[in-house]
Amino acid sequence: MDNLPAHKVKGIEEMITATGAKVEYMSPYSPDFNPIEMLWSQLKAFLRRFAPKTLETMISC
Repeated sequence: MDNLPAHKVKGIEEMITATGAKVEYMSPYSPDFNPIEMLWSQLKAFLRRFAPKTLETMISC
């Protein structure tokens, strides 16, 4: 289960275990379970190559 506060309300875990299911919480930050997270570092690196390095360069754009 993710760490959404609503999922930790009193009684929720008991309701889940009452059905015979096992409750397991995910780590607070799980990029492995969210593939888009892997893209951000690559996109930032790509954009940095084209970002103006000086004020003069930025003004001339």
